[in-house]
Amino acid sequence: MMGMPDFRTKRALKLGYRGVALAALATLAQPAAHAQQAGVPSLEAVMNSLPAAGPSEFAMIDIVAMSFALLAAILSLRAMSANRTLTPASTEPLAMTAASPTPRPSRSSPQQLIERIRGADRPDAKSLLASGIKLLSASDEPKRLVGIAALEAVALGNDPDIAVTAMEHLADHMQDRFRHSHDGAECAATAEALSKAGLIGRSCERTLTFAAMEDKTADGETAAAGAPEPRWRLVGGVKLCRYLGGRIEGQIIHAGPGNRNAAWCSAVKLVDCTITDDAFGSSCVLTRCRIMKYNPERPFINGFIYCDFSGCVISQASFLADLRDHGCWYDPADPPQGDLPVKWTAFLHEGDPGEHSSWKTLLENNLATRH
Repeated sequence: MMGMPDFRTKRALKLGYRGVALAALATLAQPAAHAQQAGVPSLEAVMNSLPAAGPSEFAMIDIVAMSFALLAAILSLRAMSANRTLTPASTEPLAMTAASPTPRPSRSSPQQLIERIRGADRPDAKSLLASGIKLLSASDEPKRLVGIAALEAVALGNDPDIAVTAMEHLADHMQDRFRHSHDGAECAATAEALSKAGLIGRSCERTLTFAAMEDKTADGETAAAGAPEPRWRLVGGVKLCRYLGGRIEGQIIHAGPGNRNAAWCSAVKLVDCTITDDAFGSSCVLTRCRIMKYNPERPFINGFIYCDFSGCVISQASFLADLRDHGCWYDPADPPQGDLPVKWTAFLHEGDPGEHSSWKTLLENNLATRH
């Protein structure tokens, strides 16, 4: 009969078996050098740590059983390793990793650059000015839009001298590229940048001229027959903008140099606008506009169709023409103000008459856009 092993021997053998299995797994799973770095004991170290069983038969049987268990574990792990090697799904990532080039840093899109410029707390004005001027001459629009954003940041910055320089370049860009048309995102961005600077009291000494004709700059000239009718944007931040032909919609028109959005209009269709001063232009047709100031004696001949004269300050009222045939009117609760006592109903409708048939044709003709 073999002797029964004591409690400590059983525990040592049990720990030894676990160590053998761990060492076998580590040996198959990774190279020896990596296993040592990870703190996994080698197979020899575990085997040496097993308790000496002595000459008893029980110890010999345990060692033989342990050997068979170890052999079975090794064969099982090798089979698993072979399956992983033959499985396409497991080898594909390795092949991709080996073949993949070093990733390049992603390049920011023009819109991301614009947002980064606008979001900067303290932009470098001189650097942005130089970059903006250079980008304005780029061949593609996205780069020019980044340049416009850079110059806008300078125009709104803390250095007023550099700000005016940026505004001058923006104004020149507006004049050179958008003389005959204000369509497109680039024009909108340039006009908006200048107008934002104008809203904080900054202005550059530039007079811009936008014309619906080819090479005309003198007042009184009409658009070429059949030419598209541009829709102008009002541009602030400059001394004056002159609009020849075309149309302006839904804007507040200020007259005279130095005023915000100062404009002089010649042969322009003004639709749904507010006119703050009658010295805004000549030979224009105003449709559905709000007239806040009017001097009929001035040598500016403008047509009014279905316009609102409520509260309008009318000087030289004795020269006022009868505008009722064109549907012009005033609110009886807010009549015009004149320098002389005037019976306003002899010249204007009292109350909104609506789009009456007698001036409907005039209204439709002036609201239509020529393409």
